[in-house]
Amino acid sequence: MSTIKLNHPGGAAGYIVEKNYKKVCVFLDHEYGLEPVIDNELINNARDSDLIVWDGMFLDEELPPKKGWGHSSIEQGIAFSEKTACKSLAIAHHAPSRNDEQLNEHSNNLTSDKVFFAYQGLSHSV
Repeated sequence: MSTIKLNHPGGAAGYIVEKNYKKVCVFLDHEYGLEPVIDNELINNARDSDLIVWDGMFLDEELPPKKGWGHSSIEQGIAFSEKTACKSLAIAHHAPSRNDEQLNEHSNNLTSDKVFFAYQGLSHSV
């Protein structure tokens, strides 16, 4: 396992776990799009991952007033999954104000078959 710097007030670390030729990246508490050097490191290190767990706190439309909070959007996660050519990406770290019905609606509107919403109790094999 290795760690990688994330963009979050006060600091945060992402995790990259590789075992048996599988790679899982966990990038929670990261604000994508503000620090190009950090973002490029994440892209390079996550390339061809089997699973990425992504901070999908917001929607793109919710980002402007929350700049500097240290969280990313669902849409950014979808774009990140394409840039890294990962096999799957789990949207996690949901906004606490969203209820299950809203999360289900957003999940039904995902534009990528390899992106899905994480939830408590979910099992996903890599």
